[in-house]
Amino acid sequence: MLQITLFILAAAQAIALPLLQTDTSTNEASTGSTLGLRTLIVGSTSDSVILPKNVVQGYGSPFDVIVGAQPDLAGHGWHSIVVADSDVNQTWVREYAARTRARLVFLQSTADANDSTVLGVQDMFFDPSFQNITVADSDNARQLAGVLNTTSSWNVSETAPSAVSVVNTTMTTPFLVYDYETISADSAVAAFVANTTLGTEEMHFRFHANQAGLGANFVPFYTLSTEYTQMNLALGHSWYEWVTRGVFLGYRRLTMNIHVDDWFINSGIKYTNEAWKINSSDVETYVAWRKDFIENVLPAGSNFKLEPAYNGAGLGMSGYEDTSLNEASYEYAAEFDWMSHTWTHMNMDWLEDWQCDGKHKECNPLPEHYDAELGYNQKVARGEGIASDEYIDLYYGQIATPPHQFLDNRTELMENNYSPKSLVTPEITGLWPASYNGTPPVGRKPYLRNTLFFSKLVEYGIENVVGDNSRPELNAEVMYHAVVSTEEEYGTDGILIIPRWSPNIPFNCKDLDCVVRFYDEGACYWTTYGAPCNDSQVWTGADAINREAKSSTIPLLQQRWDPYMFHQANVHAQPYHNTSIPLVGQFVQDVAEDVLRYVTGLPFISIKMDDLGVMYRERMARDNAEHYGTLNLDEFGNPVSILVSGDDKFRVALTITATSPMSFMEQEDVSLYGTDQSVFEWVENNVPAAFKVSGSM
Repeated sequence: MLQITLFILAAAQAIALPLLQTDTSTNEASTGSTLGLRTLIVGSTSDSVILPKNVVQGYGSPFDVIVGAQPDLAGHGWHSIVVADSDVNQTWVREYAARTRARLVFLQSTADANDSTVLGVQDMFFDPSFQNITVADSDNARQLAGVLNTTSSWNVSETAPSAVSVVNTTMTTPFLVYDYETISADSAVAAFVANTTLGTEEMHFRFHANQAGLGANFVPFYTLSTEYTQMNLALGHSWYEWVTRGVFLGYRRLTMNIHVDDWFINSGIKYTNEAWKINSSDVETYVAWRKDFIENVLPAGSNFKLEPAYNGAGLGMSGYEDTSLNEASYEYAAEFDWMSHTWTHMNMDWLEDWQCDGKHKECNPLPEHYDAELGYNQKVARGEGIASDEYIDLYYGQIATPPHQFLDNRTELMENNYSPKSLVTPEITGLWPASYNGTPPVGRKPYLRNTLFFSKLVEYGIENVVGDNSRPELNAEVMYHAVVSTEEEYGTDGILIIPRWSPNIPFNCKDLDCVVRFYDEGACYWTTYGAPCNDSQVWTGADAINREAKSSTIPLLQQRWDPYMFHQANVHAQPYHNTSIPLVGQFVQDVAEDVLRYVTGLPFISIKMDDLGVMYRERMARDNAEHYGTLNLDEFGNPVSILVSGDDKFRVALTITATSPMSFMEQEDVSLYGTDQSVFEWVENNVPAAFKVSGSM
């Protein structure tokens, strides 16, 4: 994994922490030495380090954690240090920072008698009207903010706030100020950066910027009545960019991956049982909304698409009279990403009663069933039709599936918009591991270690399936990882089970009235991470959708990549802000607008399932390789190169942000995300990846 954590009972006991293959010489960083591209997080309790650990792990950056002890800080192992709480002895981290030029951030800074001399600030009377903070109105503060929203304000009343005034503007820059009456760069200051008289560069927060409603595994508490967790996660994007000088291993992404299951087939609408599916009008509404959403709501560089998981039987075999969805899907295929959801939506574990002599969940699918469910769907993506007499016995003689549907083997679409290596299994069936011994969801019967199904995945080139975050057996130990199948648990090694959220919006709701009725039945209490429910509240559709959307803000600020599950009925157009957009579009836009209250500098992007699978595999390989970086400095203390090594084969990700004093040399092959520049290169056979950089510290 990426971290080493030391838990020490006696805080006075000195513990030597291995510097993880970084330079351990005692030469100063300014005389032609090195600095580890790694972050140290120190705290007095395990709770105080939860939020900073989450921030750094979200970036995929290597880090170490020390709780309750002073380590041996010889060498140059870290280029950045995060002091999580006020009970950490500051002397030793400052000595290390002064010697190596590592930056320091203090997430719970408190007043000290020497502040005016060392930090250029002095404590000031805390007016009770100081409730909200905002970014100071100065170019320097906006530079410090990085990707943070520089015009929003956030309430800090629950985070033990205090205030300082700046008494030495030559050494100290206000970052966050209290948002009351007038805002100026030197008013009541809540956070600041100082070039101290100790020879260190430090960022200080005079409230508890480490406070968060997160468990040790970074999962939010079930009920969060206020938003300090969201605020402090968002602030992490600022302080981490600053403390690393905008140079770190890993990268950052806001991913908005919205799966739409059951594309092309009917749903039995909730409360009415009407057999219904969307049509061309709904697709056209989505296309118009998507354009406006990207151009007028999302940050520059964003790109959003729905990702239908299609059931090809609905193209012809099911015999629907309205084929307008077929035509619209063909015309607007490039507006979506596409992947398979099986041919007919067959359960991957059990045949229907009518297929099993009336026996309920007793007969497993046969090889020919899997061949049809997986193979037919791949055929129609390639533009092939299927004649009535070509179907397997189960469907023999039914209506033929016409050729030249949706993707139609069009080269650009097949390369850029299609994920042939990915599958959404109906009801997340087929994925029960051999060791499962839990209580299954109502109506589900586990079929453990479905080896035939997994062998068919391999046969049809499928490498990725989706899981369900509500099923513990499908959750990886690290929230930034996916489960990888093993022969012992599933019968096959190497199939990726990607985590997926299931918002509390019924799959068979096509309008807001349905969602309201669902909430009136008590669905509010089923939502994770939401504000407390109020039995007397009169719900509107907009209220319910917005509450569901806000439950996504924390995972996105944590930089989780998990897709979100919706269904075809949820694409139906509904009223929204004096226009009409898809019901699922209301969720997506509310999610974006809430996240943008905190962070505006990171583009939202949708990543097709095949590419998302690659991202997960590469992230896991980096973490498992215990990768580490070394920043090489010349004799004048200026950066010249970065070397990255690890214990196994992995693909390096190295990022330099727009606020960094460093940059990649022209010969590096740079990928852009917003204003971030990242380079990627494979490391194997113990040969480090080398990147040329220039600039200053």
